[in-house]
Formats: sequence, C-alpha cells, structure tokens
Amino acid sequence: MEPIALSDDELGAVLAAARPIPVDRRDSFLKAVTDALAGQSPIGPGTVHRAIAAAQRQFLIRRSSMARTAAARAGAPHHRNTGDAYYTESLKT
Repeated sequence: MEPIALSDDELGAVLAAARPIPVDRRDSFLKAVTDALAGQSPIGPGTVHRAIAAAQRQFLIRRSSMARTAAARAGAPHHRNTGDAYYTESLKT
C-alpha cells in the first residue's frame, strides 16, 4: 500500500477518533480508516472525516448494540449519545 499523506490536523483527527475505540481494536480501526482513504485523491478534511465516520460506525455501533441488548435483558436504562450530550431512556417502553 502506498503511504497516505495527511496534514497534522487530519492525522490528529484520526488519532482523536481512535481514542474511544477499545485498545485491542484500534489497529483494526486505523486500518479501516486507511483502507477508506486508499486511492482517494485528493485527500482533504472532508475525505478524512467521511473515512473516520464510516470506521466509527463499524467499530462503535456494534459495541453499543451489544450493550443495549444486554441492558434490555437486564432491564437497565440505556445511555444514548446525542452529539455532545448523553441522556438516558428506558428500553422498557
């Protein structure tokens, strides 16, 4: 694979997006981002954002879906991320 040139800001965005990913899955997350960027020309902030968003959907939603399923079985409230804020909703409605 060819090296991918990112600006400092773009690289910072990728690394910041990797922080909430469990440590044992970060390499796979970063690989997914680089795979999404491979062959893209030109690479800019929008391209990087779309690659990050796609990889986060792949790596974060699966985990939260499993947590929701387990919480629903246990009757626990569910915490949903709504942008910058979190709120709790009952899954037993």
